[in-house]
Amino acid sequence: MFVQGAAQAQPLGVDTPESLLLRPETQGVRVNGVVVYPRIEFDLEHDTNIYNTDTFEVEDTVFVARPSVAVQPDLERHQIRLEADALIRRYFDTTTENSDQWAVGARGRLDFAERTAAYGSLRYAQRIESRGTFGDQFLTDEPISYDVLEARASVERTGGMLELRGGGNWAKVRYDPSTLNGEPLPNTFRDEDTLGGFVRADYRATGRLRTFVELNASQTDYTDDPIDAPRDSDGFGVLVGVRSEVSDLIDAEAAIGFAHRSFEDPTVDDFNGFNFRVSGRWTPTPRWLFGLEGARSFERSPLIEVPAVLQTRLRAVAQRSLGRRLLTGVEVTYDNWDYQGIDRQESRFGGELTLRYLVFDQLTALAGAGYRTQTGSGDMPREYEGASFRVGLAVSL
Repeated sequence: MFVQGAAQAQPLGVDTPESLLLRPETQGVRVNGVVVYPRIEFDLEHDTNIYNTDTFEVEDTVFVARPSVAVQPDLERHQIRLEADALIRRYFDTTTENSDQWAVGARGRLDFAERTAAYGSLRYAQRIESRGTFGDQFLTDEPISYDVLEARASVERTGGMLELRGGGNWAKVRYDPSTLNGEPLPNTFRDEDTLGGFVRADYRATGRLRTFVELNASQTDYTDDPIDAPRDSDGFGVLVGVRSEVSDLIDAEAAIGFAHRSFEDPTVDDFNGFNFRVSGRWTPTPRWLFGLEGARSFERSPLIEVPAVLQTRLRAVAQRSLGRRLLTGVEVTYDNWDYQGIDRQESRFGGELTLRYLVFDQLTALAGAGYRTQTGSGDMPREYEGASFRVGLAVSL
């Protein structure tokens, strides 16, 4: 999506080497017609630059735990799923970077007819901004934390020559106060509410090719906006694209279009520009997988003088299974952030090599090595580089 809160790309059903060989469908634990899916992952990671800065590089090791659980009633029709997860980080030396993140939510589907269904989700989460992201300015004693409450709903009619989808979303973000050298720093200027919606129509041109048109719109309201520099904005976008299901092994969607964003601050120029979204996968053999996804979006601002940040994101993956129990993989990501209203851009490139080994059906061992670098231009960009190495275990029932 380009405008924040617009339609999500339709998920591609992917039979990856990982799902076929290393992560068989879990059975869960059945209790009185309800299926419980517990999972926990443990990582031990060493990072050469935990603050992601080029002037104050600190090396440390961190223990990471990712517990999660999903509860799903065993229904013949419809679907509802309750979910909870957490991310716990404990550093060996730099204990001020320790953090606890968690989220709870519910999502479901109502089947009205053979081809018509409604989807909805509600989620509340407590998060932190990772060091080095476009939201983090490295001017706090501890990572900046915030709460997010978001709701989504959509209706779809699929399966015919013409498919129709429409929906909306709402999000409320509230930041906790932070400190610098023990002195309090308010973050209320970053609190915001976002409202968005979309409509999409797909037409089946051939048996394996669909064309589609998508319209989306959204508005962002900051709850504590300075009178002399308002940062509220709204906008809309149009995407025209194709979705191709060449075979069971190739599935892709690509779209290009136009987006407009208006800013309440008269000193900030409106944005009128190019938009795109792409997602796809190719499985040439059961042991190989290649995937690509990318999109542009307007994200909330970390700076009081900036109304929004235009984000461009690309992600490519490749996986190769080596027998029944061993999987190798590589992931490459690219992010670009264009700060609206000031002369500042940042670009981040990252990559990681991973090796997974299936000890037995419920236990997988992991090893990985990654590298990242960020460059920038204009007004005081954040620049850095770093490497990480990790080993871990994943247990699922």
